[in-house]
Amino acid sequence: MTLPISYNIRNLFVRWKVTLLAIFGIGLVVIVFVVLLSMASGFRFALRATGSPQNAIVTQQGSTSELTSAFTTEQATMIAVDSRVARAKDGTPLASPEMVVIANAPRRSDGVATNVTVRGVTPKAFEVRNNINIVEGRNFRAGLYEIIVGKRIQERMRGLEVGSKMRVMKRDF
Repeated sequence: MTLPISYNIRNLFVRWKVTLLAIFGIGLVVIVFVVLLSMASGFRFALRATGSPQNAIVTQQGSTSELTSAFTTEQATMIAVDSRVARAKDGTPLASPEMVVIANAPRRSDGVATNVTVRGVTPKAFEVRNNINIVEGRNFRAGLYEIIVGKRIQERMRGLEVGSKMRVMKRDF
């Protein structure tokens, strides 16, 4: 039994290039595995921190994201009145039909325009997403083309301060 072990150990030094490649390959696999597990953990944390188990996002059949989904007003109403949708204290459905688009805004760091996700909501969104707090300015008024900007995105982008205008889908908000 000692002969094969001593033979293998001696062979590691004789074939040092193959040994190093094997160690490098195994190390690379371990690093990739750790990175993927870290990313998965980060995604889970982000979903837990920003989502709620009581909220559901309904998208069109075959859609892979909110950006590629569309409903008519009639379809959105049908979804809202479904018996599985929670109700507010006044009996109205806790459903928030929303429109998601991409707009451009310049970064504060270098002024380069970059994509920003813009979500069109109704006042009902504040009941559905009860973790929204307005820290500066006021709530939007329906029909006035106003926006509410998240604190973090406002810190990273230029031109998103209270009172400034942002162009979204050929309209100033």
